Amino acid sequence: MNIEQFNTHNPKAIINEICGKVFFSNLIGLVYQATQINLESRDKNRDRLAKYEKKVNFKNLLRLLYKSDFIKAICSGRLSLRRVRQLIIEAIKSTVSVRRNRHFQRWSKHYKNIPNNRHRIDGRSDPPLKNTKKE
Repeated sequence: MNIEQFNTHNPKAIINEICGKVFFSNLIGLVYQATQINLESRDKNRDRLAKYEKKVNFKNLLRLLYKSDFIKAICSGRLSLRRVRQLIIEAIKSTVSVRRNRHFQRWSKHYKNIPNNRHRIDGRSDPPLKNTKKE
């Protein structure tokens, strides 16, 4: 959400920007939760069990909210339940399969726990830096 980046140095505008970002963050959280509940109920009603757990693609949901002018519809009073349902159906179409312990078995490595001394969550080391100074 880039909550630490501001477009101005005016303190009142910064406060308004923070409030707007917190509002949008809460809104996307509510839509994400409703979409995830609908996705789980849809998967329970299927005959066969899924191999992996499915989650809503958060970045795609964020893109859908921006594209659909969701905030403008709320502010103008034109937001309808039909529009919210349509947004949820579109978000359910792009899901992500989540495999358990997916960070532990990658790149021919196996960790019981993810090491804390790394900066990357995927466990890869940063590439070696090239020395550009001529000595």
